[in-house]
Amino acid sequence: MEHLNKLLFHIESTPELFKQKDIGFILGLTNTQIKDLKKSAIENGFIVERQRQFYLTDLGKTYIQEHPFTPSGVNLEYLKFEKMPPILTKAIRCLARHLLENEELKEHSIETYLTQELLSGNSNCKNLREEIEKYILQGKKIKLTELFEEFVSKDYTKSVVAVLLLDVLAKNRDNLAIYEKLQFQLNLNQLMFDRMIFCPQNFEIQKTLMEELPILEEISLVLAEKSSKNILDITKALIHFIRELDKYTLNTERLSKKTLRFRNVIMNAKDPISLFNRDIPKVLSGKMLVDCDEEFLNNYKTAIKELKKATSNMVEEINNFFFESFRSTSRKELTERFEAIEEFIGEKELKILINNVIEKEAEDTLWIERIATFINKSRVPKDWSDEDVADFKVKVKELAIKFLALESTSGKITIVFDDKLNNLFKQLVELTQAEKNILLRRVING
Repeated sequence: MEHLNKLLFHIESTPELFKQKDIGFILGLTNTQIKDLKKSAIENGFIVERQRQFYLTDLGKTYIQEHPFTPSGVNLEYLKFEKMPPILTKAIRCLARHLLENEELKEHSIETYLTQELLSGNSNCKNLREEIEKYILQGKKIKLTELFEEFVSKDYTKSVVAVLLLDVLAKNRDNLAIYEKLQFQLNLNQLMFDRMIFCPQNFEIQKTLMEELPILEEISLVLAEKSSKNILDITKALIHFIRELDKYTLNTERLSKKTLRFRNVIMNAKDPISLFNRDIPKVLSGKMLVDCDEEFLNNYKTAIKELKKATSNMVEEINNFFFESFRSTSRKELTERFEAIEEFIGEKELKILINNVIEKEAEDTLWIERIATFINKSRVPKDWSDEDVADFKVKVKELAIKFLALESTSGKITIVFDDKLNNLFKQLVELTQAEKNILLRRVING
């Protein structure tokens, strides 16, 4: 029976073997395998129990002589399979969470045995690990399939290489760029490493090489409190910043040309090295990073600031437009005007609008955002497009005309209009919807 000689070899030197908590590591087998072997050894008369300890019988000693056990380079038997067994897959996932996400290892677990067997200072695989690290850190982009082809042999299975690779990646992650399907990945975690093992054809790895430039530290401080010369730290901070921007900021064209190009080059970036070494400096200053100076840094800060304020600037713009359209200067004044003609309002849209306008509890930004969301009958302003902004202005103008016309004919008007303007309001109200839209767009667009 496979591994029986290994079991008998250890029992001969350690009669209390089955009392050892780390028996799984000693034998390199799973608990199920150990249980089955023990049962078989007893049934076949190879071992006998005395006072809760086990000893070889003459038959067992003869078996060892005929089937001598010779320790191999790797003790854990499940690491020797060409195809990774499920129990090992699960253990490597646990080890990945430990090394990449700081999850605690369970004592006497297979993942703990993997650490002892492959990652300890006296491991038989120490030299292989060093070779894998040297291969990864050579500076050029490495296809993961080529790495496995380079190191997987009949002496070292994919399982062994996978665990050693995990350790190398964990210890060098701040200096490694990982690409999945040519796209730079921000965070190396257990789920990504799982994909790296089972779909290595999708992955490439590269050490980030960057000349140490003083300007890198200044760039890093734009988005972080702590300075860094590490190009990966700077890139990750920038990509996180872009990903957290509102949909409006990510899609609007109402930005300066440099900021537009800056945003777009980041959103389309696939290589963090080229992004900061070439792409961003080129759109902001027309130079490579090594040649950039204070002008580039100022342009970088300006672009970041413009992106940060894009949505709030748009909200401020629609707020001002709303007050201008209703010829008002404050919420209080506008509320009083709406309340003065509330009994004369019959149109559904104006009835709903008055409820939003006279809302007194909401702070100013939330107040205009609620009004804007109602008027556009769609998403909140931070999720708008440029077309939504234009539509809002058209609809506000139309509502304002209706309101001002109603106000001028109700006898509750607080703003003085001459007869000519009052007659004009009346004519506007009588226009068809298509005529109103044409007129309003002409007014808004100047």
